[in-house]
Amino acid sequence: ASKVLYDRAVFFTDKLEGRREDAIAELRELQRRFPKSTAAVRSHRHVGRLLHALGRSDEAIAELDAMIATDPTSIELQASYGWFSFRE
Repeated sequence: ASKVLYDRAVFFTDKLEGRREDAIAELRELQRRFPKSTAAVRSHRHVGRLLHALGRSDEAIAELDAMIATDPTSIELQASYGWFSFRE
């Protein structure tokens, strides 16, 4: 279920329909309903991207910090944060 919510928010709401605020709301709902799922962890990065695109960089940084907080020892999450920072 969490993967379906993630895919719907990212691919339909954001990419196809361009409704960034709605995609953020859908991804946050995913995080609330399935906080331990892989999709919820991944969603933090996408929410960060959307927030940055909306000019809300402080919120984007907080979202990436929340992603790291899900597993502070994860090298993969730390690398994801780093790549996001480098690309943006």
